[in-house]
Order: sequence, then C-alpha cells, then structure tokens
Amino acid sequence: MSLTVPSPRTTPPARDRLSRLVAFYAELPDDAAALAADMLEVVARRYDAAGTAAALAPDDDEPLTDEDRAAIAEGMADAAAGRMFSLDEVMRDLGVTGAQLADARAGLEAPTVARDRDDTTAPRA
Repeated sequence: MSLTVPSPRTTPPARDRLSRLVAFYAELPDDAAALAADMLEVVARRYDAAGTAAALAPDDDEPLTDEDRAAIAEGMADAAAGRMFSLDEVMRDLGVTGAQLADARAGLEAPTVARDRDDTTAPRA
C-alpha cells in the first residue's frame, strides 16, 4: 500500500479524503488499526483549524494599495524609532499573567474531539 499525500492546493473534497482514510484503515491488521486510531486521535486533538485554514487559503494576489504602503512604512518607521512593545510589556500593562496566557493558548490548541456520535460536545481528556 502506498500513501500519496496531496499538496494543500489539490486537497480532495472531505468525502474523498474520508473514503481514502477508510480504505487505508480497512487494509490494516488489528494491532496496526488500533495504533492508527490512537495516532489519528492525537492528530485530532492537536489540529489547529485556524492555522490550517490560513495555510490552505489562496494566495493574496491583490496588489498593495497606497494606503497599505503607507501603513507598512509607518510600522517600519515606528520599529526603527524603537516605538514597539514586547509581549511581556503588553501583558504587564493589561494585567495578564503568563499562566493566563498559557491557559488561553491551551484552549485554542485543544479542539473538541467527539468520543462517539452520541457525545459530540465533550472534550477528550
């Protein structure tokens, strides 16, 4: 069995991907199927929907406007003049702790994974 990974720009529709996944799974011996299910669960838990959507989004082929160029120049001038703030400074000014930031990030990185069809809202531990 050979696995061909499509490029992000030619990813087949979801039903085709599911059919391929089921076909690969059906060919596996029981012990490998159990391992594959565990691995897929790990992938599902770590799946970053926003990051993936951004990676698969079409290239922005619109030309820069004069307003865009002015905003870029302003940002570059601010950076050159030292008018920037570090993440630590912003967090301190907003009263956000490192633990709060880590909790927020963990919430974004851990999507809900359904245990079965009857339990579609409970996050997996």
